[in-house]
Amino acid sequence: MNIVRGRMLVFATSFGLFIGSVVGCAPSDMPEGMPELHPVTLTIVQSGTPLEGATVQLVPQDSANSRWACGGTSDAMGKVIVQTLGKFPGAPIGTYKATVYKTLVEDMTPGVEDSPSSTKVFETFLLVDPKFQSAETTTIEVTVASGDNSPPPIDLGAPMKLKQKQP
Repeated sequence: MNIVRGRMLVFATSFGLFIGSVVGCAPSDMPEGMPELHPVTLTIVQSGTPLEGATVQLVPQDSANSRWACGGTSDAMGKVIVQTLGKFPGAPIGTYKATVYKTLVEDMTPGVEDSPSSTKVFETFLLVDPKFQSAETTTIEVTVASGDNSPPPIDLGAPMKLKQKQP
């Protein structure tokens, strides 16, 4: 009889932990004052081709949302699942300017060994029109409303490779 009770206790404890992990403690994990978040999926393309690895940030136009950083990174299909504070799915209701940034770092000294005595040279290239890097110059505006938000693809124009100036 004690074995049965012991197993029941183990089962009940395990079940409770399982339910706790599935349901989670999301509301208590959320920072105090965080507004309700709404799903946002963006698609980033260049001349109609999905752009993978682009960093997208939504810059709120309403100062009440300025505390809640939103954004994400595009996948192979150019999709960005927007998160707030890097871990909470969605964004607060409001209007945002979207900035997009993607770079490429190239080794300009191929064949040179990677050792403390060698001098390797790297160059960084911007792969997106610079106007999309800043909230002041970007032409992309995203409105987040109640419910799911999946605006049409955001086309950044022709692919480019601009050498960035070294500091």
